[in-house]
Amino acid sequence: MIFSSIAVIALVGIIITQMLWMNDALVLRQEQFNQRVKVALKSVSTQILDNQIDSAEKYLLSPCDTDFFNTTEITDMIDAKLLDSLILLEFSSMIISEEFAYGVYSSRDSSFIMGPYMGLVDELINSRHKTSLSCIYKEEVYILGAY
Repeated sequence: MIFSSIAVIALVGIIITQMLWMNDALVLRQEQFNQRVKVALKSVSTQILDNQIDSAEKYLLSPCDTDFFNTTEITDMIDAKLLDSLILLEFSSMIISEEFAYGVYSSRDSSFIMGPYMGLVDELINSRHKTSLSCIYKEEVYILGAY
């Protein structure tokens, strides 16, 4: 009787310990996923900036586009097809296979300017997966977010 009671207590202790370990593993896995998404978004932002620098260098070497430095819209600075392909490439390279949506929006008025964000505006704005694009376009703060 005493032996079986001790065995039951030990078994319950082992089950509780394993449940705690499984919970810790799930939390760690979510943190790793969040970090991979953050790295992918930062990489996209950096590649867009590099693309702008390359364009500026071409302009300085061969001044044929007089409007290059007078661009008034961020959509002139970021090619939507390039953004889409960079996001797909980076998410794939970070082994992010979950379905996602992304969008570029203004942090001032939450207006979206590009990306497949339809129906997910609030989710994207409130997502923890975002990076600033302020280094790309004037002083306006634009955000690249994913959900």
